[in-house]
Amino acid sequence: PFGAIVEKSYVKDFILDIKNGIKINAVIAPSIVGQFSPKANLEQIITALKKCGLHEVVEAAEGADDAGDLESSEILQMDKHNKKFLTSSCCPSFVNCLKMHYPALVQNISSTLSPMLITAAKLKTKFPEYKTVFIGPCISKKKEAEEHNEPLIDYVLTFEEIACIFAAKKIDVSSLDK
Repeated sequence: PFGAIVEKSYVKDFILDIKNGIKINAVIAPSIVGQFSPKANLEQIITALKKCGLHEVVEAAEGADDAGDLESSEILQMDKHNKKFLTSSCCPSFVNCLKMHYPALVQNISSTLSPMLITAAKLKTKFPEYKTVFIGPCISKKKEAEEHNEPLIDYVLTFEEIACIFAAKKIDVSSLDK
């Protein structure tokens, strides 16, 4: 209904920047394959994203290994910081739930960045002049990207939004070469 709360859409800004020749890299959630399969595979999806004008396309899973290593280091330091347990920081909805409903547990949230942000940071190091888009299923990633201190993610698009962009550009993902 009119006045309902809606998430911010980056589609317009993303498309305008592509049209204006801004170089953009993509971090994609590994679950993107499930969005377009069984008709399309990961290689076809990456080809479709590059046809949209994206430069480098990497899976957020690349940052997951680093996140695991960093959280393991935090776990080894828990006694030193007087913590009995550590919660994940990978899901912004979970982190916000703790902040809103269980403030006493906030001290136990890992300080490790999410795989999305770790992967984006690697891309920004490699391509500092490029913008970065995260493409995933969860609208909570939009808030996570906005609230992070360093601007690592310039736009967050949901799978539905990227599918609409494919449709507008008349890209049939399943018909593309690998």
